[in-house]
Amino acid sequence: MTSRRMEQVGDLLRAELSELLRREMHDPRLGFVTITEVKVSADLRNARVNVSCYGDEAAQEESLRALHSASGFLRTLVSKRVRLRTIPHFTFHIDHSMEQAEEIQRTLHTLAPEFAAVAAREAEERAQAERERAE
Repeated sequence: MTSRRMEQVGDLLRAELSELLRREMHDPRLGFVTITEVKVSADLRNARVNVSCYGDEAAQEESLRALHSASGFLRTLVSKRVRLRTIPHFTFHIDHSMEQAEEIQRTLHTLAPEFAAVAAREAEERAQAERERAE
C-alpha cells in the first residue's frame, strides 16, 4: 500500500529526473526517453523508475544501459536539487504499458465492424420485440 508521502516523493523525483534527463544527460546511448512513473519504497531508500523508450528493442536496451550507468550521477544531481533526508537508489525499468495500449487499440479497431454489427442486430431485435408487444 502506498502512502501519500511515497506518492509525493515519487512525483517529485519523476519531475526532477525528467528535467535532469532533458538538460544534463549527454550520453549518446540515451535515446528518446520519458519517465512514466517513479515508485518509492516504504523506507524511501529505493525508487523504481519506469521509463518509456522510443525505438526498437535494441535501442531500448541501450537507453536502459545508459540510465543504469548514470544512476549514481543522477542521484548526486537530485541530492543537490531536492531536500530529502535520504535520496533513493534508482533502478530503471522499461515500461511497456504504451505498447500494450497500442496493441489493445489496434485490436479494438479491428473488432469495430463486428461491434457495430452486433449493436445493429440487437437494435433490430429490440425493435421487433416492441412491434410484437404493440400488436
